[in-house]
Amino acid sequence: MILVIGSTFDDVIYFDSKLRNKTEEKPFGAVKVFSGDAFSQRVVVAYGATTSYMMAAATAYLADKYSVILVINVGKCFSYSENLKAGDVVISESIHICDVDQRAIDPRLKIGQIPGMPEYFNISSYLSNLTVTTAEKLSLINVKAATYFSSDVIYRSPDEIKHLTSGDYVLGSSKNVVFDSESGAVAVASSLIDVPSLCVKVVSSPFKDKVTTADLVDVMHAYARIGRLLVALIGEISRNDTMAA
Repeated sequence: MILVIGSTFDDVIYFDSKLRNKTEEKPFGAVKVFSGDAFSQRVVVAYGATTSYMMAAATAYLADKYSVILVINVGKCFSYSENLKAGDVVISESIHICDVDQRAIDPRLKIGQIPGMPEYFNISSYLSNLTVTTAEKLSLINVKAATYFSSDVIYRSPDEIKHLTSGDYVLGSSKNVVFDSESGAVAVASSLIDVPSLCVKVVSSPFKDKVTTADLVDVMHAYARIGRLLVALIGEISRNDTMAA
């Protein structure tokens, strides 16, 4: 199976309406679960994990229960880079956890690094490249690869992340930088259970701006593009014999 997981029902609403032979599953706490068919793959879809703690637990539990071969995290993010606008779809290239700092117990660690884990999580180039290529085949506009920074703290002002930034750089990264609250949890859980993961999200607004009504409209339109993209991506994966790591 492939697991698609988001925080809210809006994040996964496309799959609720498009998957064939859909069935509801027993919920995991506050997390709601359903599954259905896309091409020759069975897809399990979950939503309701609103913090990194719940997202990590739900990802690990569901991936193990359903023998998942790929985890796809969907939802919204905020863009730090000026070239990313509301409604843009961003695909994870790497994921950094920016609310972890264990340097006091081991000065060899970096900001965002969990002891015993990498400084940040690289996403499979096979998966990211396949996703971008699939988007191009569908003629989907505003789909870009991005560097994700994940935190349970909702940062909305550059002043709040001065400890992470240097000019245009956030922990050394400057290209297509976005912030969210779930991708780090998915990356950690996926790493622990040795299952590849990918984030495909929509920019809800620039980092320092308030989310407007127009932004929300752009986000809802983008959800449909993400849904089309992921269904096509699942089809591409189904045509391959193995899931590349």
